[in-house]
Amino acid sequence: MKLLNSLANLTLQPDWFNKHGRKKDASDECRSLLKLAAKLRERKTDIERQPPLNPDEVWLRWSRSGFGVETLDARQIRTLCVSSTTATKPQVIQACIKRPDILARTGCLIGLINAYFIDWGDIDHQSEIEALIRSSLSKYSKKNPVIGHFKSHSEDLFSPKGPPAIAKTAIEKLRPIRESIKENYVSVNSRYARAVISASIRAYIAYFIAFERRAREGDCIGALSYAIRELLVDESPRLEFCALTEALIMSPIAQNSEAFQKQLREFVMTHDRLGDPRLPKNIASWAMMKQEAGSRFLGWLAKDSILFFFNYILPNNDKNRRRKDFWLEYHEKVRDFQVALSDDDHRRLQAYSRQQDVPSFSRVNHPTASAFLMRFGDEGTGHYVVEFSETGNAAYVFKAQSFKASVGSIRRSSFELKDELKNDSKLGRIIHSTGQWEYKARQQLAVLGIRKW
Repeated sequence: MKLLNSLANLTLQPDWFNKHGRKKDASDECRSLLKLAAKLRERKTDIERQPPLNPDEVWLRWSRSGFGVETLDARQIRTLCVSSTTATKPQVIQACIKRPDILARTGCLIGLINAYFIDWGDIDHQSEIEALIRSSLSKYSKKNPVIGHFKSHSEDLFSPKGPPAIAKTAIEKLRPIRESIKENYVSVNSRYARAVISASIRAYIAYFIAFERRAREGDCIGALSYAIRELLVDESPRLEFCALTEALIMSPIAQNSEAFQKQLREFVMTHDRLGDPRLPKNIASWAMMKQEAGSRFLGWLAKDSILFFFNYILPNNDKNRRRKDFWLEYHEKVRDFQVALSDDDHRRLQAYSRQQDVPSFSRVNHPTASAFLMRFGDEGTGHYVVEFSETGNAAYVFKAQSFKASVGSIRRSSFELKDELKNDSKLGRIIHSTGQWEYKARQQLAVLGIRKW
């Protein structure tokens, strides 16, 4: 519109040209420019008068005519080529094969290519479409930069090896995946893009396994940040998303580096696709990973909660440090757990919880005694152990079935101290008052099948 207005202003220019320019040709040149402006304005008006065609309606009319390409005008052909719902249909492809001039038009060719990206992997006769696109690109003679890029990379982009090729290049240099996708003029919401991300995750898993063997801790943490930022994203297919998460959890660096483990743990716990594996709503996602990965992750969470309970709930003395060290030996075997705070401890930690992340907790209906509940093994054949904050209380051991019958879910918001956490259904107690109580406690747990290794 700015161009048209500028050309229109040339009505003021003939006198100026006559005074300052070549008097002979000034008026003629301005008249030519004004005619051009009038033609452009007329063409713009004609285009505005023509609303876009509905591809479904065009398709219906075309089907009724027996799909004869000669029954379509230029606008109808373009409408079918630029619509992702019709562009890759066999009838449209056959029309383009019969009439090569169709894909000589820039809009039609780009429309077909975009539809190919959108439905990649779910197209009938995809190899035929790929061959058609490559052939059309090789014959394209106009200077469109987007098609120029497609033309230069046609053998890689328009074939089954396209997504793995983009993925390989990105992973080798740890480049942003979505940036690599956009550089190839592919929509990040297309099936083609999802295939690139899937291939990138598979390539990254192999890369990371080899990388961490020789890399320093800081470099591994950097590689983890890359995986979280570029691969564990909303566009990632769930199967590959879980496969990469599993590989990271099971990596040696995750077991040996507290900083690596902390970053990975925080990501998993806050992500909608994963979250706390103890919660029913997250079971389906964790079921897509090996049980060993879920068990290891639960052990990390249990370790955090043990440290929280003994560091912030109990007084810092030798007896409590020994209890903490004892249960830390078993944190990898814990399958579920819960912190339950007394009235006093809850009030005392309110100020702390406003400033830092405190693990989720329940309440004990008691003024001073808090509890830490742990489950070892499954809910059918396993056991619960309940430790208490106040010195002089033994740890109570229950069969899982007995605990479930008398207490119910460990996820409860509150517990009664005497009637539930301390009740007659207990299988036994772990006494902390003897000199070497840890040795006897290990024997008690071993009899129940609970061992730290």
